[in-house]
Parts: sequence; C-alpha cells; structure tokens
Amino acid sequence: EFGSGCSAWGTLSQLPLSWLKLDATFCSGIEREGEPRRQLNTLFALARVLQQSLICCGVDHPAELAVLEGMTESLLVQGDAVGEVLSAEEVAGWLKRRQPQ
Repeated sequence: EFGSGCSAWGTLSQLPLSWLKLDATFCSGIEREGEPRRQLNTLFALARVLQQSLICCGVDHPAELAVLEGMTESLLVQGDAVGEVLSAEEVAGWLKRRQPQ
C-alpha cells in the first residue's frame, strides 16, 4: 500500500532490496495488447526508477516469455516456459550441470 500515510513512495526507494518479485498474476494475459501489459510496463518503469531487477513469476507460456523478452534487456523469469519446478534438493545438481566446463 505504498503511496499514502506511513508508506510513502520515497520509503520504498530506501528499503534494502535486491530485486522486486512479481506475482504470477502480473504476467497473466500479457501476450495480448491491453491493460495487463500496460500494468507490467509500469512495474518495469518502477523497477528502473528504484534501480532494481524484476523477477517475473508464473511465466508458463512461450508467448508470455516472448513479450517479456521484448520489454527488457535483463530478464529474470520463473515458470514453466523456462524450466520445470525443482525441489530444494535438486537445485544443486541443476546448477552444477549448467556450469561452464
């Protein structure tokens, strides 16, 4: 509820953040022109102002991923469009398999 009272917008820029993580609902419907894509553009603009990266969650369709790739150069994505869900125990092996030789 940033924007009024004790949670002014200026306070948001002072928080020790490493990134902003978006709920999957913000990526739903972005494959078509319209309000969801306009909202997401606004969130990308906010992230640039705050000098933070966005993590877009729930990107389950290639069309959503294509839209996101066209919106920004540095993209952090979670969802079925980029990989399967892993348990905590599987992450270390997954990372090791992806390290350059």
